[in-house]
Amino acid sequence: MAGVEYERMSPGAQKERMEKLGTFFAWVSNNRRWLKENPAAPLVGEHGTSKAERIDANRQKKEEGEDEEGRRPFSDKELALIFSVQHYRTGDGRHVTRGNETWYPFQYWLPLLALHHGCRISEACQLHLEDVKWINGIWILDLNENTKDKSIKTDGTSRRRIPVHPKVIELGFLDYCERLRSEGFRRVFPELSYSTTPARYSKEPKRKMSSMLKSLGMPRDGTLVFHNFRKNANDAFGHVKIPGLSDRLLTFVQYDVMGHKLGDDVNVNHYTSCTMEERAALVSG
Repeated sequence: MAGVEYERMSPGAQKERMEKLGTFFAWVSNNRRWLKENPAAPLVGEHGTSKAERIDANRQKKEEGEDEEGRRPFSDKELALIFSVQHYRTGDGRHVTRGNETWYPFQYWLPLLALHHGCRISEACQLHLEDVKWINGIWILDLNENTKDKSIKTDGTSRRRIPVHPKVIELGFLDYCERLRSEGFRRVFPELSYSTTPARYSKEPKRKMSSMLKSLGMPRDGTLVFHNFRKNANDAFGHVKIPGLSDRLLTFVQYDVMGHKLGDDVNVNHYTSCTMEERAALVSG
């Protein structure tokens, strides 16, 4: 219908419909009374997505699949380089003066959110302002798929609530969110555009991150990407000791905050929940 914008079909749904149309036109063309040639024949093997979208989907799968076995954290030296870039020295993008340059708040906040909370880039990019909330005296990030534009890993563990790290609060993240609310925005990073590819909102942040790492002399061979921040967070959580909490309970809290599966660890699996205060102690630790 004219003026109606329909939601784009998923790649799987597109493939299914193309196969059905191909079968239909093949049947029609085999009966020469209706068609002499099969108009769908040239489409065999074609995709409903572009080559660029398929490349992006494969990159997303590689960068976020199974939490990257073998991927290491950024070293202290690499972290020092990353957080010495201009916008971390000034706290804003006023250093960008050339007309063809752009700078956005996500370039400042996304690495900090990942480093201090272990967020995946897709989880942080899709945050809504209502996902930054106050629960029982603790500010938290609510990682969920409550709206159509959000998606999380389907194993169930990725839906979680992470206390906001005190350092991130000190740097002004809550003030930033409140300013957006007062201006009528709905999302934490409204400058990010939604994509129907698996990248969702993270396509431009990944590109910006890769460009920054390249400018700092880091290899662009897939070993150092945004997701390495998540490794840093996980390693840091593993070294936290909290008085009164056993190592087994701490391991459960760490899995809960990171959104990891418990696997076959029977010494951890007997725990069913942890408190927000325990999560906050781990994160702030």
